Amino acid sequence: MKKFTLYILTAFGLMGLATSCNDFGDVNNDPMNLNPGVVDYKMEFTQVEAQICGSDWDVWRNGCIYTANMIQHTASVDWAYGVFYTWNDQYSGAYWGGFYSGGRAAIRNIIDVMNNWEGNPAYANEYQMCRILKAYMFQNMTDLYGDVPYSEAGQGYSTNPIPYPKYDTQEAIYNDLLKELDEAQAALSTSAGNTIGAADVIYNGDAAKWKKFANSLMLRVAMRLTKVAPDKAKTWVAKAVSNGLFVSNDDNAIVRHTNGSPSDDSAEPYGKVFSSLDTQAFYISETFINILQDDPRLPLIATVCTRDPKPGWGDADFDLGDNTAAKQKGMPVGYDVSGGDWDLSKAPSYQVDWRKAYSVPNRTVYARPDSPSMLVTHADGLLLADAVKRGLYTGDAENFIEME
Repeated sequence: MKKFTLYILTAFGLMGLATSCNDFGDVNNDPMNLNPGVVDYKMEFTQVEAQICGSDWDVWRNGCIYTANMIQHTASVDWAYGVFYTWNDQYSGAYWGGFYSGGRAAIRNIIDVMNNWEGNPAYANEYQMCRILKAYMFQNMTDLYGDVPYSEAGQGYSTNPIPYPKYDTQEAIYNDLLKELDEAQAALSTSAGNTIGAADVIYNGDAAKWKKFANSLMLRVAMRLTKVAPDKAKTWVAKAVSNGLFVSNDDNAIVRHTNGSPSDDSAEPYGKVFSSLDTQAFYISETFINILQDDPRLPLIATVCTRDPKPGWGDADFDLGDNTAAKQKGMPVGYDVSGGDWDLSKAPSYQVDWRKAYSVPNRTVYARPDSPSMLVTHADGLLLADAVKRGLYTGDAENFIEME
């Protein structure tokens, strides 16, 4: 009897399995969580625009500790890895990990949106916008790392997945970036309907501004080639100008972080680090301050704290400092606070109360969570003056500087 009962129960179980298999996809398409069945790809597009600004994770490690210290925009005695060119896998790979994989994975997301919108007339312009964003991301990626996965990147979850994408050479990537930007700006129609609308937090779907964004980015990309392929740089500089660059700050490609909070990802990443996560670790370097002498931008870039710089954004003791140009003093480069041969106390310009003696990023402009992320701006037009000086473009270099 027990065996008979077991057979009956098993039979009913198999029948249930057979019938449920017909709706297996429906059962696993969770309507309460993000998946292709319930996500509007416009929302994913918005997410990409936020992701390309970076996050406090990769900006803190790769942007501040490493690159900003290496190029001496900043100097840090607390995080001296970049100052001394000390290898650290986490700091070196933070940008890579944030854009290729993990919870943010901007490259995966932009490819996902492009695969969905390609060939869809309703999103013809939006597809071109994706190409421009992708070019912006990959220029940053190859500038940091050289040869990287490009042509096969972001396809791990596609219909024909590529789990191990090949590495493309930096030369091949740059050539394709220029092609992509030119084709995208040409394909954008200013008379087409605006499907994306407010989901585009950069331009609200304004195709004319996206065209200028593509061309101004094209100018930047072209000028990176001046020492390796000057003839190609000359050709693409002329093309970018002919296509149409930014003409004022109203054209700037900006992601705004209005009401950005240091407690979440709504904040501008650099502003979040400087104003909340690590308020007294990064100082404007002596090198940079010296370059900015007699430059009207100095008070906008630097400030000297008049009180303890440690309290963060939202704290009653958060100090905006004094941005008077004559009072700015750069942190000496190449020192730490380990007590050894390169201890800060041995710097010629050492100040005993050094936490308050050296300039930090301006806390009313940059070091705040609601500051904007500048992607490409009208100031990139200054590259035309550089192009003239290098013989890559004709015109008056001084005039191009004054125009900006």
